[in-house]
Amino acid sequence: MNYLTRDGKTFDQSDPDEVIDFLKTRDRKQFTLEPERLRIAVTGKELTLQISGGITREYPLRSSFFHKLLKWYSFPVSAVSRLNGETVASILNDHLLAIKGKNVIVTVEDGDALTITSERYTELSDLTVIEYCHKLGIESISRDDFVTRIYSVEKARLEPIVGDPCGFGYNVFNSETGFSPVSVSHYVLRYVCSNGAVARLGDPRKEERIHYRISPSDLELFLKQRVNHAEKSRDKLVRSLKKLPLIRARKKYKLIKGHVRRIAGKEIAAEIGEQIGEETTMYDLFNLMTDHAKVLSISRKLQLESLAGEFLV
Repeated sequence: MNYLTRDGKTFDQSDPDEVIDFLKTRDRKQFTLEPERLRIAVTGKELTLQISGGITREYPLRSSFFHKLLKWYSFPVSAVSRLNGETVASILNDHLLAIKGKNVIVTVEDGDALTITSERYTELSDLTVIEYCHKLGIESISRDDFVTRIYSVEKARLEPIVGDPCGFGYNVFNSETGFSPVSVSHYVLRYVCSNGAVARLGDPRKEERIHYRISPSDLELFLKQRVNHAEKSRDKLVRSLKKLPLIRARKKYKLIKGHVRRIAGKEIAAEIGEQIGEETTMYDLFNLMTDHAKVLSISRKLQLESLAGEFLV
């Protein structure tokens, strides 16, 4: 891209205490104001958010703010990837002017513009979600400006495929920046090569809670219900894993190659495709995708592991 945004601190399956310490000590502010008081500018090589009214304040733009503003009206990021900074700023300012709500909420973290949300958005802090998940047992936490992913401790160790032991637990997801609802999914870890996959529990409408009027007590009840469902539905997940070595993968990969390319890039999509022959099974494809996911960013890793997990639903 011909413009620069910033990225916040990233944690990749880190110790929970390390993440909690960051969340408690970061400098975080929120402003509720009219969209017309906001303007995106190019300062040096960076995109910045200017807030007018009295003294104009200026904050470097995080990638999360940039993506969230484009997402407001479903404008594709790829459409601006080759444009210069001034043109991109102009597009973003058009988005700000088009916002229909009276006010928006701007969140600033450690001096950077982190995200922009509507007044109807109810923030559910990562600390609140982590606090409840401690009761369930936390192994590690991954986090970036887009999503927080909490890994539970192992709940079962099974061997669906002989000689290939797997650990079964669950992931709890949250996003303070408005990119995803609170949700719970199965998490499968292959011990042989440390590949992980995320699989839905069932109906997505029952698996998630949007950030709108959700209280800590509602969260606790929701997570308890979904974790109980995860325990009950694990046998179905194991049966699905057992079936994968019996199904050929070539046709399936042709159908999902475009998704893999959008998530992981052309090189990884092509590399996976080169390793798929007539005898390649869905279990082979499942392992190829989850192996390549390990080198991706927190958010893209989750997307590719979730795509592989769809084989189990």
